[in-house]
Amino acid sequence: MNNFIYLVKTNKGGFMKFKLFAAIFILALFVLNISVNAQVERKIKLVNKTGVALSSVRVATHDSFNWGLDLNIMSSLPNNGALEFRQKIDTNLCSYDIKFSDAGGKEYILPGLDFCKEATINIVMPEDKKEPEK
Repeated sequence: MNNFIYLVKTNKGGFMKFKLFAAIFILALFVLNISVNAQVERKIKLVNKTGVALSSVRVATHDSFNWGLDLNIMSSLPNNGALEFRQKIDTNLCSYDIKFSDAGGKEYILPGLDFCKEATINIVMPEDKKEPEK
């Protein structure tokens, strides 16, 4: 019995450190679980409504300019053509940008598209890039 009391008295600080470590570990698991659950994979359909064929289509989180691989696996995406892809979506950050190039290589960016709400997104020419009507 005296050995047990001695062990408890001498190991008191170690037990507190263990409780602190256990609490931090459980909190870390909880936070990790929330961040993992914040990402979902969605199927997104992009429809070319630009009026021209597109040679390249890329996606990035809003304002990151970290463009992923070219989604257009065909030589070009014709006007009114569509492509579908799967994207991991951060549900805490639903805003994404689409960068696309026309057949002549001119690049355009559509900023701030909500991938959480929309499953089908029309790619259109940005308003400031359209040719004036004659």
